[in-house]
Amino acid sequence: MRQIDTSDISWRPEPDIPGMLYKPLRTDPDTGGEVLARFIPPGWGIAALGEKPMRHYHRTVSERSLQIHGDFPHWEYRDAHHVPGECVVKRKGWFMDRPP
Repeated sequence: MRQIDTSDISWRPEPDIPGMLYKPLRTDPDTGGEVLARFIPPGWGIAALGEKPMRHYHRTVSERSLQIHGDFPHWEYRDAHHVPGECVVKRKGWFMDRPP
């Protein structure tokens, strides 16, 4: 088991996502896989990007998230042909497990 006191880790700006902050919790040196905590400030999204986030996919990476606090509106797509997508508001307690 591994326990981390995240209060000892400083928030860092996300280099590729304006306005978001993160704390690195674990990195696998063999695969480059990482576990991190993200802080998404209120109003982020339209205010930061001016429109919907860039649509993308993860071919080889699983993506998981747990909404700890607040609401996070985010566009989700069933598949590559799902246009224009659906705005889903992730709320406290929402867990997302997206395979590659």
